[in-house]
Amino acid sequence: MIVSKYKLIFVAVPKTGSQTVRSMIAKKTGGGYAKKVSTHFTLLELKRVMQDYVKDPSNFNGHLLTNPTRFCNVDRNSFDEYFKCGFVRNPWERTISLFNRMRGTMEFEDFVDWIQNSSDTLIEIGGDHKNQLDWFTDENGKVIADFIGRFERLKPDIKYIFKKMGILIKTKDIFKKNHTQWRKFAHYSEFYTEKTRKIIGEKFKVDIEYFNYEFEDKK
Repeated sequence: MIVSKYKLIFVAVPKTGSQTVRSMIAKKTGGGYAKKVSTHFTLLELKRVMQDYVKDPSNFNGHLLTNPTRFCNVDRNSFDEYFKCGFVRNPWERTISLFNRMRGTMEFEDFVDWIQNSSDTLIEIGGDHKNQLDWFTDENGKVIADFIGRFERLKPDIKYIFKKMGILIKTKDIFKKNHTQWRKFAHYSEFYTEKTRKIIGEKFKVDIEYFNYEFEDKK
């Protein structure tokens, strides 16, 4: 999501509270919220969107930009001037949220076995997005985001992003969208066996080590 008026690029990593953030950004910046903004482009892909638009405005992707008439003054170097941000989430908890898409079609252990060989977006087998970190890096694996918030501290980190845009919001105004129902009944650790915990730990080892996540056993 690119908001040119406020020089903001928001990277929507699936199942990290991104729908809540995009909805609030659109509402507070006057862009209006639309399902079309739900494309989960990486930061590198969004950079290329900006560059392609500069080369040829007919390449404009309305799924990604708010206030497109203001985007026409963007030049090739503008990417570095934008505040680039997004969110990540504990991989063990996020896996439960991903599983929620498949609830009723398979058991959790079967889902964990299946996800070992799939993209974590669950869109395609063998997809490129193996880790949440992939959404924030360039061609060489270098992190190019200015701020990576945590789902675990969603509200204060949302407030920080809006502060960077010069917009003050109150904590009470932040409501999570698509809040998965299982959270009302159980801690994510209750879904795991030792086997499934280790599988997810290995699958998303990069995220776990880079963001210092741990498995919280509250059974």
